Amino acid sequence: MACGQGVLQAAPIELDDEAATQLDPGPAGRLQGFCNLIATTSRNHPAHVEPREHMPAVIRCECGWQCRAESREKAVAAMRRHLADAHRDLPTPPMLADLLAMAEEQ
Repeated sequence: MACGQGVLQAAPIELDDEAATQLDPGPAGRLQGFCNLIATTSRNHPAHVEPREHMPAVIRCECGWQCRAESREKAVAAMRRHLADAHRDLPTPPMLADLLAMAEEQ
């Protein structure tokens, strides 16, 4: 290396006459004939879980009001009644998706 030459400076080389590099795809381009992962089921978890139709839920308003109900839908209905009674000054009521997201299953 010449005195004063930076360590990371590469010497300029003309590569126009060189062929492109070919990557080795493996022996004759064959794909692996087997899978590394095996599908299994957990013995502790049932394969099919029955959905619960009525799961208790609670919904809370920013003002501190809260309601416990038999289901998320009933909690949302109670919240809509609360908003109509206590928060009449709201320019637009919350959307159903927002109210459902506020309801927490117990």
